[in-house]
Amino acid sequence: MDSLSDAVASVEARRRTLWVYAASESTATALSAQFSTRNVQVRHRPIPASDEPGFLLVRDAAGDFRGAIGLDRLDALLSPELHPPWELDESVDTAAIFSFLDNTLFTSASRRQLLAVTREIEERAWRTATGRLVAGFQTAAAFADQLAIYDRFATETDLTVRVLVADEWDDDLPPGIDVVDEVGGEVDAFWFVCFDGDETGRNASAIVAEERDPGRYRGFWTDDPDRITEFAAYLEATYGRR
Repeated sequence: MDSLSDAVASVEARRRTLWVYAASESTATALSAQFSTRNVQVRHRPIPASDEPGFLLVRDAAGDFRGAIGLDRLDALLSPELHPPWELDESVDTAAIFSFLDNTLFTSASRRQLLAVTREIEERAWRTATGRLVAGFQTAAAFADQLAIYDRFATETDLTVRVLVADEWDDDLPPGIDVVDEVGGEVDAFWFVCFDGDETGRNASAIVAEERDPGRYRGFWTDDPDRITEFAAYLEATYGRR
């Protein structure tokens, strides 16, 4: 990849199918509207009526199985609650929700939805406590809002933390956070976080999203090791300490 746009474009061509297993076709109709901003098609498979809510199954363009999730857990994906990485709600299987739409393009996500996915990546980094975490911020003000979280990463774990800021950062920094500011360019238009999972790649994950309209983003998240390795290498080669 030669740019953050390349990362999004590589996923854009992949269309997935969501099979809705539910008693009523109206469930599939409602979900089709909810997922209208993703590069997916929604189809219905009827199942006998019961007290169970049904489930979604994801297949890629080749028809291969990519994941499944219960309909009762979709609220955590579509209307996420926000918590710092060390206080995530253990009653919600965020890893399963993250994997459900891994490498699936979204075309109009809000900042709140992106922040919820970012929290899952940060939570993985927090639990692993080693490796490299790189985050991009479109403005210094946006980084200031998250500084307390990144301070804890730097002071309470062995993570290597690098932050890229599009404009100027002129405030003091806690030790252990490497800030590269005034990078401008694509960082001004993209929301991204990349955790490499350390040497084993365990828990590696990333999100890349371009702000196409004010407050609305197009991109994807992933825990694919090869894609994350490529993304991390691009960030290091392009935005390594200057």
